[in-house]
Amino acid sequence: MIGVSALGGRTVLRPVGAFLVIWAVLAVVNFAIADGLGVELGTPLRHFPISVFWFHPNPDGLPFLAAFWSAGLYAVYRVPTNSGMLWLLGLVLIVTGNLIQGDPTTAFLSPLQRSGPEFGTSYLHTALSISDPGEWLRSFTDEQVRQGTHGKTHPPFAVLLHYVLHRAGTVHLAAAFFVALASCLSPLFFRLLGKAAVRPPIASGLCVLFLLAPAVNIYSAVSLDAVIALFMTLTLYGMLSIVQGERGWPAFSCFYGGILGTSLLTFAVLFLFAVTGLVALGLVMRRREWTLTVMLLSAVVGCSAFYFMIDLATGYNHLTAFLQASRFENPHGFWLRHQPVVYLATRVENVWEIAVFASAGTATAGLAALRESGALRDAKRIIAWSGITVLLAMFMAGAFRTGETARACLFIYPYLFLPLAGLDETRIRQLSLIALAQTGLMQVLAYYFW
Repeated sequence: MIGVSALGGRTVLRPVGAFLVIWAVLAVVNFAIADGLGVELGTPLRHFPISVFWFHPNPDGLPFLAAFWSAGLYAVYRVPTNSGMLWLLGLVLIVTGNLIQGDPTTAFLSPLQRSGPEFGTSYLHTALSISDPGEWLRSFTDEQVRQGTHGKTHPPFAVLLHYVLHRAGTVHLAAAFFVALASCLSPLFFRLLGKAAVRPPIASGLCVLFLLAPAVNIYSAVSLDAVIALFMTLTLYGMLSIVQGERGWPAFSCFYGGILGTSLLTFAVLFLFAVTGLVALGLVMRRREWTLTVMLLSAVVGCSAFYFMIDLATGYNHLTAFLQASRFENPHGFWLRHQPVVYLATRVENVWEIAVFASAGTATAGLAALRESGALRDAKRIIAWSGITVLLAMFMAGAFRTGETARACLFIYPYLFLPLAGLDETRIRQLSLIALAQTGLMQVLAYYFW
């Protein structure tokens, strides 16, 4: 466990202070190199490492800030101990936190209807241009280059989901759907912690801390990435159940269902295959346990067969769409070779933005927890390290250019929070208060979508 010298009493502010100093130094260096020397870094100048930051303090959001902080304080000091209450609490925090933006339109409709200052690149805008979904799907790979910024780098089912939701009602129904799904992250994470043998008081406290993290609160409002994170966390839950020895249909269906759902919405499903592969390799090496290996192979075969059938039925080829999306992301090949400075600067931004949106306290506590001796002795730390390793490998391969890695990689936060299970209730409460303050201030000061 992280001792008092690391996170106890007033010393809890020391690592947070160090975090803020490093953040300031990196921002100044980034600005000096890009603005002073005129070097193209591919990263924002004045709000590094937050890639999207529309500064607009909004006095109309202050009553909602008070409501958010009140709900957060209630959660921190009267921690719910069941998944139903945590779901309700998560919904309240998502709604009040994002209403700090000032009004429901800004909080819940704008992220769907537009992408930053320019219109026409959102999933919904692309969906509204579809007249025949069957024909659109069949010709997707031929027309992929002409899709919106987000649509051409995701499977077509991400756009079709928005099409179905809008045809079923209005943009308001679509917004409500995304918020409702995102709110399910909290009870699922709570159950995941229970599966990892975390004591109920610690599990509840960590779930509250998770809900108060800036990334979770800001990007759970109306974001496809929150739905992707839900499916990925469902896969993680199934994987952890299997690692803990469960062999029933609940564990298997969570694992397979999570992978299939993720694959429909993002090509980053490769993250799940890689993480499962690392964990499966560890199980084979440590205790000759092959169940997860067999499940991984069957998932690969099953997904391949599923998309082969889709190809036969509709003419849409998933592999072609993936290869083309990869070329759109890196049209000149390996990024380090043709833009080394931009590659290095954006890699720093990717990692640092995820840390900032975890909250200053949680990021420093998580790093300390990962550095503990014997950190790989239990399942939750093995899985956490596997997730972090694979994401870093994706960054090194050139995945994710500048732009909201805290949102696009929202799925990584359950992995980052698992090692914090070694903290006690007092330290978790301290971290939750820091996260509560940071999230409220971030919401009232700026807008983070494009």
